[in-house]
Amino acid sequence: MGQYYDATSLDKLKSANTFDVGEALAKLNNSDNKYEYSSGQKLMEHSWLENHYVKFIMLLLSDGYTYGYNRGNGPWYNNSFGWVGDYADEDGEGPSSDQIKIALARMENTEKSKDLIDRMSEKAGIGYQEVSELYSVEDILSILKDNSPLPQFRYIVNTDKKEIVDLKELELHAKGLDADDVWIIHPLPLLTCVGNGRGGGDFHGEDDRIGMWYRDHIYTTNDISNLTVGKSGGYYLIDAYFTEE
Repeated sequence: MGQYYDATSLDKLKSANTFDVGEALAKLNNSDNKYEYSSGQKLMEHSWLENHYVKFIMLLLSDGYTYGYNRGNGPWYNNSFGWVGDYADEDGEGPSSDQIKIALARMENTEKSKDLIDRMSEKAGIGYQEVSELYSVEDILSILKDNSPLPQFRYIVNTDKKEIVDLKELELHAKGLDADDVWIIHPLPLLTCVGNGRGGGDFHGEDDRIGMWYRDHIYTTNDISNLTVGKSGGYYLIDAYFTEE
């Protein structure tokens, strides 16, 4: 079976779906083929550099987000974050009881809230996908119109672990290993995922870094000059090259 993933702000209980991002991009580009811009929901169907969906999530996490005529931090900037699989409902993986209460209040006695209450009464595992609200295609399209073309961000910053990923250095490193390999794994989904290893399409390499950033506070940027890097008490650049070989 395949496990499906949604990038999720665990603070805001808000998520985005790869198919909805693809449909919004198709509308933005006046295309009738939404699959031209979509990628699958399985982890390794979209976890690649240059993937539209991952770029959109990087934008939400960024300090370079445009709102109309204003520019600043995105709606998920430095949020607790996860790339959440729909099988990820084991103890310690899912939402807290307070978060579930918030979700139920937002759902306002809808069928979705009734289903969630039934699952709770059955003591079933509850995952973040069941309590998070998806961005609509219309919401995504509105964001894309203000941020077109999708900007690139070089750095991913983890403010809890004080670690930084430099995507430019990652790309240079990967291409140095194999100049013909254009398929470079994007580290953000793998570092922040939860549920990996439980479904087809997951990352199947042996790597202790998978999910090590889950729940941490993350943001993306093109400027780390304000951070102390490489000194005691400061931030450190980490190796983020992944391979399933």
